Amino acid sequence: MELVFCVDRSLKRDFAWVLREELRVLRREGLRCRLVVTGGIFRIRAPVKSDNEKRYVRLRLSQAAGTFLTRHALEIRAEDFLRRKELWEAKVAETVEKRLYVVRELLVPLRSEIVVRLNEYLTAENWVDFRGFLRFRLKHIEAFLTVVFWRLVDEVQFELEWEHFISFLRRFRQSRNPGVKQVHCFPGEEGGFTLSDKRGHLLESVPPAAAAGDEPGNEDVLIGSLLVKGVQKIILHRWTPSPPALKVLRAVFHVKECSSCSLCRPKVSAGKGAPGSVSSLE
Repeated sequence: MELVFCVDRSLKRDFAWVLREELRVLRREGLRCRLVVTGGIFRIRAPVKSDNEKRYVRLRLSQAAGTFLTRHALEIRAEDFLRRKELWEAKVAETVEKRLYVVRELLVPLRSEIVVRLNEYLTAENWVDFRGFLRFRLKHIEAFLTVVFWRLVDEVQFELEWEHFISFLRRFRQSRNPGVKQVHCFPGEEGGFTLSDKRGHLLESVPPAAAAGDEPGNEDVLIGSLLVKGVQKIILHRWTPSPPALKVLRAVFHVKECSSCSLCRPKVSAGKGAPGSVSSLE
């Protein structure tokens, strides 16, 4: 019997290793299989003595090839998109290719179905092209691979855009130097904020958030004020920003959340250590 597998040249080395390992096992069992490789075409010849041996060899090779196809199906599908270089920034394509090795584990539950389909196909045919088999015999899986690929692209593009955004904010902050090295932020009335320097001098009061509309929220105004002042470190007293705002603050500034100094405890007197006094600021 003879079976022929056609794979992309980029996967030739990995598939050759898989087949050689499987053929080594078959030879130990007395089945003298021979492998001939030409480019991306793998020919396996096995002098079987009965139909049972033929079915056994075909099943073993189907399992090995099916497992390989399960692990690399996403790469095969992604190559159809990534080869169109005019659609991608180089960094996006490079990052997506690296991430494929992580998300391909999503296909592990589909291994059994792929092996069964491949074995059925090789019962009627003695050759298979992995790319064509995936496209025409596993259409529903190919559709799933397409969804996984584009979700991965969206994730990568969002991360790169986030990096560009944060990099821009950092450069802008650094361009304001010499700026205010350290700022204390206190919650004000009705959701506003008060910014003071380390000596307790008032720098700015951020008003409460405006009614819903196109106006920026007071957290956005706060971040903008810190950027304009070239602030390097911000200490938050008795207030925790929303998760999105805190993520930006931590990415651009050195942030410390204080909850135990005299300013963060309830006011008991107007004497030394009361909120706003110089001695109580860190």
